[in-house]
Amino acid sequence: MKSRLVGLPLVLLLWALPARGQSVASSGSERDSLAGLSAVSIVVIGPSPEAERDGLTGESIRTDVELRLRRAGIYVPIKASETTLPKPSLYITADTWRGNGMYAIALRVQLQQLMNSLVTGKPFLGSTWERAGIVTVGAKNLQDARGTLGDYIDQFVNDFRAANPSRRR
Repeated sequence: MKSRLVGLPLVLLLWALPARGQSVASSGSERDSLAGLSAVSIVVIGPSPEAERDGLTGESIRTDVELRLRRAGIYVPIKASETTLPKPSLYITADTWRGNGMYAIALRVQLQQLMNSLVTGKPFLGSTWERAGIVTVGAKNLQDARGTLGDYIDQFVNDFRAANPSRRR
């Protein structure tokens, strides 16, 4: 009985969220923060080893994101020497939980850039663009989460293009 009570709030939370994650229109400040970017590094965090064994790998996520960015004309550095200076980084987080043949996946795409504090003038990393949501899929359909992630990357690309009209392909 106790496991039912613990799992019930999680199920209700997931049920209340959209199945394909959240879709939010970009604010002007989010879009404006992408103006003038010349390169974006990619950092993938997750998924769990269990999700990787079931077919959703960090490498497949990185490849999907990198291909979408490159097709859009956004430079993605490959060599370590190309990333020695702090570059804006697109953090892709895929936190996964498995239970009863299903996965709940918390996806987040977040651009972090070096910024300066208005108070101290000191630099810090800050998030200037973000999309996040929760997706539920069957364990055998784990790859379906990549579709939602692709939607988030497409939103990033669209905002990047809007903020950098001279760099359109």
